[in-house]
Amino acid sequence: FVALASGHVAVNTISVPGAMLATSTSTPAYSVPSMLTATVCGPSSRSRQPLIVLPDTVPESMLPLVGEAITQGLWGIENLSGIPGLVGATPIQNVGAYGTEVATRIISVETFDTEREIARVFSPEECSFGYRDSFFKSTEGKRFIITAVTYRLDEEAVADISYRDTSDYFNERHIEPTLRSVREAILEIRRGKF
Repeated sequence: FVALASGHVAVNTISVPGAMLATSTSTPAYSVPSMLTATVCGPSSRSRQPLIVLPDTVPESMLPLVGEAITQGLWGIENLSGIPGLVGATPIQNVGAYGTEVATRIISVETFDTEREIARVFSPEECSFGYRDSFFKSTEGKRFIITAVTYRLDEEAVADISYRDTSDYFNERHIEPTLRSVREAILEIRRGKF
């Protein structure tokens, strides 16, 4: 367990190969960490050992991160089920779907500054998130390679079914939104659209 400023937090780390692929612009090769790490944090209301996934067991896409969060019973990114793309790209685009944007879940974004050749950590405020936008899409922001993203997730049920499609799905079926049923609903809705 890791103590953050606001209290005790359970930390799950998922290391993902391919940090260089998480850049928002094409850059020459730099000496940056060889792993992109996504860390999910949630308040520790029950005893839980940190989950460490070996780099060779997790591809660089968001899909396994969302799946692992659901497997661990952590709420917050389940509405991103089925979203393709790299973990490191989520803050660049402020990826979102069905009422959830990563901007509401990101605690920090670790980067490598290709001009100064130093590491830098961005807070959510410094990321300047907007609708499908962030600081990393700006001219200045494109010099940063994202090497780690930390997400805040919850152990308590906080289903977001406010988006019309998800709300209709649960209302029509008269079922309660659980972590797994929200994931199934999102995937079914996505299949119907794409």
